[in-house]
Amino acid sequence: MSKLQRNNRKLVFDYVVIGTGPAGTVIAKTLADDKKTSVLVLEAGENNDRDKPIRGSTFAPELEERFFAKYFWQGEGVPQEGLDELTFEWTTGRFLGAALRSTASSMQDRRQPFLGNGKGF
Repeated sequence: MSKLQRNNRKLVFDYVVIGTGPAGTVIAKTLADDKKTSVLVLEAGENNDRDKPIRGSTFAPELEERFFAKYFWQGEGVPQEGLDELTFEWTTGRFLGAALRSTASSMQDRRQPFLGNGKGF
């Protein structure tokens, strides 16, 4: 039972932001900058900032592969009419800032594939 349930209080917020991915965090911060409004941010996952796989960038390239059950959800998109009913798989994180954090961490020290040989940049 959460603290909110135990206190049995009615809480009212001006805004509710669901999800702390890149868009959710930016929207929540922008709304919270107006000190006259109140913002509740909901996230399905936990705050795993202290977990070594989340903190350590050495785990980033394999975070999804090795720790999938704890930090990620897998889903399948609906059949796409314009693509011969092809479906697609999607993955999303379930911790605070998951999408942004896992993507950004996996990009560290990986410029070469994007820059090619570096000529012309």
